Amino acid sequence: MGAFDLQDIPQLFYLGTIFVAVLGYALAAHWRNLARLLRQSAL
Repeated sequence: MGAFDLQDIPQLFYLGTIFVAVLGYALAAHWRNLARLLRQSAL
């Protein structure tokens, strides 16, 4: 656990892109049941 380094930026961008893609897929796939999806993900 070190300090933030400039070499971490590409990895953070990559992981952020994957996170946004998975989140977007989950929203698109469960758009009609969004309230239920949010309840289940909160658990």
